[in-house]
Amino acid sequence: MHEALARAKQDSDSRLWRSVLLMVGLVSLVTGLGLVLSRAQTVHITSRWGRSRKRRGVGQGRSLGARGHHSGDELAVLGSSFNRMVDELNSSYRRARADEPHLGAKVEARLQSWR
Repeated sequence: MHEALARAKQDSDSRLWRSVLLMVGLVSLVTGLGLVLSRAQTVHITSRWGRSRKRRGVGQGRSLGARGHHSGDELAVLGSSFNRMVDELNSSYRRARADEPHLGAKVEARLQSWR
């Protein structure tokens, strides 16, 4: 009787350890897969940051050229919005340059009216 109980306990302990090791293995596998997939997404997203360096020139008044976006994801939508902003800024700069010769006269006229 004691032998049967001892064997049953040993068998139960063996199954428990097998289950624990299986769970640890599954958690490790899922964690590793998550790390690999997140790394792949990070590389996909950060590869576009190099292109965004060109866009920083817009903020500094340089290089107002549109950029191509063909991926179809959220960054492509953001890129098309950026291109629309660049187009609007370019047209605004053109209007400002066209008005520039008359600007000095307008400023003088306003100053005269305030005096």
